[in-house]
Order: sequence, then C-alpha cells, then structure tokens
Amino acid sequence: MTDEHERTHDDGCGDLVSRAVRAWRKNHTHANHEALVKLVRGPDPDDETPPELQRLIDVLPSGPDGDSEDVSRDIERERKDALRFLAENKPHDLHTPPDYPIDIPPREYIVRNWLPSNRMTIFVGAGGRGKSRLALQIASAVAGGATNWLANQNQMLPIEGGAAPVVFATYEDEKEEVWRRMGAIQTTLGKRPPKERFTLDYLAGREPLWGRPIGSRSFHDLPELTPTGRQLQKICEEKKARLLVIDPLAAAFGANENDRNEVRAFNNAWDSWATKQKCAVLVIAHPPKGKPGQEHAFSGSTDWLGGPRSLIWLKSKKKKGTGTGESPEQTALYLEHHMANYGPEGQIVWLTDEKLDGLPPVFGESAEADYRERGKRFKEPTNALSKHL
Repeated sequence: MTDEHERTHDDGCGDLVSRAVRAWRKNHTHANHEALVKLVRGPDPDDETPPELQRLIDVLPSGPDGDSEDVSRDIERERKDALRFLAENKPHDLHTPPDYPIDIPPREYIVRNWLPSNRMTIFVGAGGRGKSRLALQIASAVAGGATNWLANQNQMLPIEGGAAPVVFATYEDEKEEVWRRMGAIQTTLGKRPPKERFTLDYLAGREPLWGRPIGSRSFHDLPELTPTGRQLQKICEEKKARLLVIDPLAAAFGANENDRNEVRAFNNAWDSWATKQKCAVLVIAHPPKGKPGQEHAFSGSTDWLGGPRSLIWLKSKKKKGTGTGESPEQTALYLEHHMANYGPEGQIVWLTDEKLDGLPPVFGESAEADYRERGKRFKEPTNALSKHL
C-alpha cells in the first residue's frame, strides 16, 4: 500500500475498511488478519470481530458517511485494494519446538491410515464406478457410529473416532437418490444414523465453492471462497461436523484447474479450514478420459496430487473376453491408497457388490479380485448389479 493510497485511507474513503486496515497494521495477529478478510469481503452479520481488533478500530477517527455513487465507488475500490494488501501482508505462522520429551498425541483418522482427520483427502476414479456410493458408505458409518463401512469387512480399514456429525455436499445426486442409497447401506450394514448427525446439502444449480469474486471481470482477480463456499463451511461449523464430503471437484472448483497457484490456493484453503475446524474434507474427483487401459488420477495442475495429504484411487482390473459373447470382458474394482503423507502407501482393497432385493447394491470387501460383467460391449444382458455402477 503506497503512501498516497494510505493518505486516501486516512481521508476516510471506505471508512470501516480503511480504519480496520490501519488497526490491523498496529497489531499483526492471525485472528485479526482473518477477521479483517471477512470484514473486507462483506462480513456475515453473525461474525464477531476479535475484541483486540475492535478496540483498535474504535479509537481511530471515522470518515464521512454517505450513500452517494462516489462514496460507494470509493468504498468498493478500497475493499479491493485492502484484499490485495492483506494477501501481500499475511503474517507467518511461526512456532518453536515444545519441551522435550515431546508428548504429541498420535494422528487421528476417519478411516484408519487412509482418511486422516482434520485434513483434506481427494478420492479419484473414473465416472460411474461408485465413488459417490463409497463416500456415502463412509459418511453413513461415521454418522451412525459404525466401525465397518464395507460389507464383509475385516479390520484393515475400520472407522475410528466414534459417531460424529457429517455433512454431504453434492452437486449431482438428488436427495431421493441419496436416501435410496442410504437405505440400502443401512439395511446391509446396520447403524442407521440419527437425523441430527447427517446433513445433505444439495448444491445443484448453485455457484462453485471456489471462484473469482462476484462482479469480477478480470482474470487477474484471484479466486477465493465464494458465498456458497462460506455458507457450506458455516453449516459444518454449526453442525460441528467431523467429516465433510464434497461431490464432485469439477463443480466445486470454478477456477483454472491448470493454474498451479489457483489449485494450490484451493487445496490450502480447505486443508487449513479442515485443521482449524477439526473436520476432515473428502473431495470426490473425476479424472479425464484417457486411452483404453490408461488410468488418470487427476486433470490439470500437478498440485491436485501434491496438495492433499491423502489420495484414494478407485481403480479396475480387467479380464479380456473372447469376443464371442460366451466370455465377455469382466472387471474387478479395487481401492488403492495411492498417496499418503501419514499412512502406508500402496495398500489395496478388492471390492465386491452386496445386493438385497429391490435395493441398490452396497460395496463389500473381497478377499480376491471379484470379476463382474460391466459395460455394453456385448449384446447379451450384463450382470444385474452392473447397472448400478
């Protein structure tokens, strides 16, 4: 912020914004910085300004009030300049080591070694394989207090931490389909969660969670959490959610997926929020289409892979048919812990389908590859379970 610009602030343009910026410059703390970001972007009426920042604001001289077009234009200019100033002057988060011996509690997980608590995880796989259904099985188990989220599950991937509130935010499946799937999950696995512990946020038709500011006409304006994204975070905070599922990434991320800075900002924002709120974030992502036999974990910038603390991949192994129709191509699905900053990598869990009459199938764990007929390459009827994948 230049001296000339600061004099403009001192003249009172964008009164509350300018006073808050000058107040923060007198007391650089993370709490003050976060409060000022909310203030500049347009605060929620329920947000409270930290007392130490409010005291500084109150003692500064106020500027002229007014609703004229000139004053409104000045305030909007000051708001944009203040956001740029805040981005350039965010304080570093500095710490010194604790006393030795260090008594640090073990890392907590939603799914042991695979889905860490309080961090962001990306769950990828080709479209139509069942990522949303698997995520819903995890969410239902957490909300219901179950340890198993797969049918026929051994003790390799238990849910840890006990029953907790969950928010499932989807741009795709309408509530009736979610309830059908949850009915099948709960009938097969048990532990129906109480209503107050499972919240479905149906986002179809809403803006992305992350994008350029409202009214922005320039690609130079950095993407940020949108009003929809802020509302979703507030819902999770009010519900005290331990797990947030976002489905899918393509609808939630409204910026340039090939821009490393924009991708990293999205990952960092959700990961830091997850740590602060003690709420794991599981983001479902669809990879791009590739050549037959190729697997892709992500599209766009490589930071989709490098940013999250964990990456779970839903893959398939195919068994070629003879082409005669007597032996069609078959596919076995499995989960692979593709990347883990905290747990072991490369673990594989084979999946199978468990189905009750009249209900959608539920994924179970298999001791070996469970090949099923999938796709429409052959004319004869496929396995009845395949149509739900």
